[in-house]
Amino acid sequence: MKHSRINCKPIVILIILLFLFKLSIFAQTERDSLNKIDEKFWISPYDSHQSKDLITSSVSQIGGAKVENIPGANRMNSIAGLLTGFVNIQDNGSPGWENNSMYIRGLRTLDASNQPLILINGFYRPNAEYINPYDIESITVLKDAASTASFGLRGGNGVILITTKKGRRQPLKISVNTSFGYLQPTRLPDVVNSYDYATLYNEALINDGGVARYDQTALDAYKNGDDLFHYPNNNWLKKFYKKDTFYQTYNLNLRGGSDQVLYYVSAGLTKNSGSLNVDDTVNTYNTNLDHQAIDFRGNMDIKVTPLMNLSIDVSSKISQWNLPGTLNDQEIMARLVRTPPNAFPIFNEDGSLGGTAQYTENPYGMINYSGYSINKTRNLYSTLYLDHKLDFILKNLTVYGSVSFDNYYDQTITRNKGYFVYEGSIDTPQGTGKPDIQQNSNSFGTEYRSFDIRTGLKYSENINEAHNVAANLFLNQNTESGNGRRMPHVYKGLIGSAHYAFKNRYLLDYSFAYQGSEQIGGTGYQQFMFFPAVSLGWILTGENFLSKNSVLSFMKLRGSYGITGLDDGINYYQKSTIFRNIGKAYLTGEGLTSVNTYRRIQVGIENINAERFYKSNIGLDTRFFSDKLYFNVDVFHESGKDLIINSLEIPAMFGARGDLKTNIGETSNKGFEIETGFNSSVGDFKYSLFATYSFSRSKIIDMQEGEVMYPFNSRTGHPINAQFGLQADGLFYDDNEIAASPVQQYGSYQPGDIKYKDLNNDNKIDIDDRTKIGFGSIPEYVYGMGANMYYKGFDFSLFFQGVGNVDKKMSGLLYWEFSPNGTGTAFEHHKNRWVYDPEQNMDTRLTATYPRLTTGGENNNNRNPNSDYWLKDASYLRLKNIEIGYSLSDKVAKSIFIENIRFFVSANNILTFDGIKIIDPELTSSGMRYPIQKSLNFGINLQF
Repeated sequence: MKHSRINCKPIVILIILLFLFKLSIFAQTERDSLNKIDEKFWISPYDSHQSKDLITSSVSQIGGAKVENIPGANRMNSIAGLLTGFVNIQDNGSPGWENNSMYIRGLRTLDASNQPLILINGFYRPNAEYINPYDIESITVLKDAASTASFGLRGGNGVILITTKKGRRQPLKISVNTSFGYLQPTRLPDVVNSYDYATLYNEALINDGGVARYDQTALDAYKNGDDLFHYPNNNWLKKFYKKDTFYQTYNLNLRGGSDQVLYYVSAGLTKNSGSLNVDDTVNTYNTNLDHQAIDFRGNMDIKVTPLMNLSIDVSSKISQWNLPGTLNDQEIMARLVRTPPNAFPIFNEDGSLGGTAQYTENPYGMINYSGYSINKTRNLYSTLYLDHKLDFILKNLTVYGSVSFDNYYDQTITRNKGYFVYEGSIDTPQGTGKPDIQQNSNSFGTEYRSFDIRTGLKYSENINEAHNVAANLFLNQNTESGNGRRMPHVYKGLIGSAHYAFKNRYLLDYSFAYQGSEQIGGTGYQQFMFFPAVSLGWILTGENFLSKNSVLSFMKLRGSYGITGLDDGINYYQKSTIFRNIGKAYLTGEGLTSVNTYRRIQVGIENINAERFYKSNIGLDTRFFSDKLYFNVDVFHESGKDLIINSLEIPAMFGARGDLKTNIGETSNKGFEIETGFNSSVGDFKYSLFATYSFSRSKIIDMQEGEVMYPFNSRTGHPINAQFGLQADGLFYDDNEIAASPVQQYGSYQPGDIKYKDLNNDNKIDIDDRTKIGFGSIPEYVYGMGANMYYKGFDFSLFFQGVGNVDKKMSGLLYWEFSPNGTGTAFEHHKNRWVYDPEQNMDTRLTATYPRLTTGGENNNNRNPNSDYWLKDASYLRLKNIEIGYSLSDKVAKSIFIENIRFFVSANNILTFDGIKIIDPELTSSGMRYPIQKSLNFGINLQF
């Protein structure tokens, strides 16, 4: 059984950094203005921004400049480790997508999504993370109840708030940003050659009780490589997957304004050349796996009258992906990986396309002869905001309203066809391809529309320079709908907040949401729920006993408690009891006439409510030595109540099929976060160091698990996604060990197969021996550390990011031999298998790291039971980003009519330290995804 572990490596590095800070704190030098503490934090889309020192909730924020020049479409992949409390797992490197999973302070719900809500300028937008990086003003992570309760039914998992740039009171400034570079996979699977494949396959067949397929003549031919038509040796990945791809980005934005009008306009273009080795002489159309996108954003703030302000914000993005045939990136990777290297030559001697009756998917044909498909996504986001001061009623009282309309859809156009392959020559066609028939289709997938309207009052006042008061109260209705097949989903309610500060020393904040939707409640039940939160803050350095302290420049103690909600686990028709016609399955009368029969497939739950999370947080913010050193810490605890799960309390004789969901689950989640940094200078040399560390661990209190035979079988009491299964006890050495061991009830087995522990001592291995075998696939802790340096126009930045307490089950095509079911290939790690062959002088019974080889597929004793033998520690430390830049002096820049010009070179994901080695540690366990990319980038930032 794996024991709990917290890797001490990041903690040691934090201690080293703090020691370096101690050596430097006595340097009486000018503060680095480029790394200063932000004066304003966006803490809520409703309350605008607030001084960081007066915030009483738990939030983390970075400026958009930190993620501007990092390549990639998905901004969330670039901020992991920079913001405390935020966990990001990128499981796909596909251009334009780079799919990921995000979590704020870990896991808290059981059957619903644990993904946070992402907003742009206070409004939920699908695919908000794919925003143009040069449009970002700031990214803020809202973590505790005080910062998220006002999001009502959607705030339970935390909130990520992306704020975009707006106009400024300044002359027109034009910025041009361009970059280009090369992308390479961080890691590709290491496939064996044909000789090794044939040798290992022979061994697997013999292990299975069969006979070898390849004789010595064939093995020698594979080894010599003299006859590649009859004895091919193809590394399909290397032949058809480019070593690197080229990308380029361009951005132009205009920013300026006066006392009457502020404006910001931006346009961007991104292109990726595609990663497949396409034969451009075959077709006139594009079959590569490439991507391009165009985006536009514009906003304007207008002072209509001295009392009235009008804001308009519009953005749009059009993206397009090309693919060969009807395949996606996952299917392409699978076909390149699972085809054995000796299956067939790419071309036969007569020039025809190689293939066999068993292997009809020739990669050359797949890429060049199967036609193409185009996937497009288009979105339009728009917001109109108007406010008017009501000084004639009460000074600093303002009424406001906003209307937002968003539209998003994706479209897929296919022009695909088949192709024949030929076994040996053109006289032996194989497969069912029809090259003369082209299939055309045009389909629409996701269609999304959102209409949001808000109206309310806000007030702020500074009374006698001692009492700062602010309040905000508004009504909101948000309607989300689709293309007619998706029913509208409506949120509506009353949202409010209040802030009070006495002499900017004693702070009090209160927020709430009274929100409902058609998903919760029902006839006779309340359809609105109340989510309140309160937070307090005390700035100790405002007190006389610390105000003149020469070391401690700022200290604030803060705490919060409140309730947040989540309705993600409720199906649209959850409240409805549904019957389904199952045909004439019932006989009645003397003639036994069959009649239609209906079965209840869902039992409606009218009083179902959203999940509730009771969250508490205590934080301490400190700065030392005139703000050169800062150290912040948060400790939190969350209790999940009324979680929506499948209930086991209703017996099967009730006559219902399907899921019966009720508010009955319960969890807890707790952890802590640390962020620290130091900045200083020596003459013209300026530098800053920073580090973050975030830890969270969940616990299942009640999941309606039912009775278990033994306490160690129970998931209750363990983390939410902890891995459960059998504990492996090595590999069977010989038949004698098998005879002396408990009987394993997962199919036949023999020496070289996995041996499991009999935890309940009943002399058999079955489901009653399952137990917690490892951490889940979501890291329990994440950390980051980096440095920034500046010297006479030169700048340098370095950033490491890592995770720990995370395990992944290695399985599928990229880890198991000859998968699926004996038809796939083998990899280098299979050479370390268990083998005992005295005739070949081979004996790895004591050193093997992989079981005996087999062609039997996945339903065998080695793979059928989930066990910790296949679990790998997926912790890693990654050199996430390194960048070197040079800015021309103002004198030189202005001599060529440019205000600022900066050249930079950067590398991303360049080094990864982990224990998996076979695939990138962030990829899904099967690895069947477009590889995560590392990059080398060159760019220019211009401002006129």
